[in-house]
Amino acid sequence: MSLPLNVLYGITSGIIFVVLANWLNNRLIIKTAEKRLIKYLDKLGLKYLEIRRTEFLNVGDFKDVEMTEITSFYANGRISLTYYRYLDFIGKEGKKRTVTVRISWHLFKRTRIDFQPDIKKYAV
Repeated sequence: MSLPLNVLYGITSGIIFVVLANWLNNRLIIKTAEKRLIKYLDKLGLKYLEIRRTEFLNVGDFKDVEMTEITSFYANGRISLTYYRYLDFIGKEGKKRTVTVRISWHLFKRTRIDFQPDIKKYAV
């Protein structure tokens, strides 16, 4: 017994979509943001250690976020993704520090990276 051709196409398309979405997430957004973070930390005189995931639906130190959005599509058709990560680094005083990073990615716009608490206070 074999599956109909349209079912096989649907399964294949779903697998390809998941693989491409994962590649987009890891390679284009997170890895690019990580490179920008490393350059920014170097500019401030801080030493990058690692970037870690937050738990599911956890926004870290960003308490101004009332609701975490699951959807990536808005009513006017813009595609937008927001990721929250913990950034570990060595401060000027030599201690390991952690801040929460919000990476806001918008299709056709520059990726925005915000820190909570402000990372500049560790560069003094």
